[in-house]
Amino acid sequence: MRILSKQDVLDLLFGATYLGTGGGGELDEGIALIEEAANAGKQFKLQSLEDAPEAALACTPYYLGAISELPAEEEALYTRLPKPPGQSIQRAFDKASETINDTIYGAIACELGGSNTAVAFYVAAMNDG
Repeated sequence: MRILSKQDVLDLLFGATYLGTGGGGELDEGIALIEEAANAGKQFKLQSLEDAPEAALACTPYYLGAISELPAEEEALYTRLPKPPGQSIQRAFDKASETINDTIYGAIACELGGSNTAVAFYVAAMNDG
């Protein structure tokens, strides 16, 4: 396992944003998530799958969306989501853990991009994974 500095993760996000060529979410959102975790004193860990326990569970947290605007009546449905965005992804992680009644060992980024790569680091860091 390797502990990454905040700068390591930010560098990774810039590279993921470049390689994602517009997909994977906004870089500023990813930076905000990493700043939030760093300010909370959390560590960013990078681990090989081969080094994880055999029965360990991992999740692939990410945001899903489109660049098109929603009609106003649909947009209103999203006002109930927790703010900032990290709280909504954390709530989803907590609900997944509760639903499967097991501990989630880590998170895997499933998409290169400014925010979706950050989400995996954020969820893992905030849950000491």
